[in-house]
Amino acid sequence: MNRRSFGALVATVGVAGLSGCLSEYLDSGNEQTHEVLVVNETDERQLLTVTVTNAEGERLFRHEYRLDPQKVDESREFSGKPATVRVAVEGGVDETLEYQSDTECQPDANVLGIGISAEQTIELFYECG
Repeated sequence: MNRRSFGALVATVGVAGLSGCLSEYLDSGNEQTHEVLVVNETDERQLLTVTVTNAEGERLFRHEYRLDPQKVDESREFSGKPATVRVAVEGGVDETLEYQSDTECQPDANVLGIGISAEQTIELFYECG
């Protein structure tokens, strides 16, 4: 095989390989990765479960957190387009909130913050990371 034929073969294989990756990327709907940041603003240890679903009701994320007082956990992430966030605190609130990012990230915020206040209320906040 001469040098020109080999170069054409490498280019063809490279483009074919990239087109497979590109179609996989396009098929995924360009889903953004979201970091989950959970904040315990209470004076007690909290056990809470966070569940995120998309508009079709499919679960994108679920994790159980054990947070000491005044601590933050930012160790988890998920991909997809969130629609609702459910936060269930053991022995406390169980709330489902609509995901409403008002940040200027494109297309969505990539940090989903969840805070449990000293008054045992749940607040969502969004940041660009």
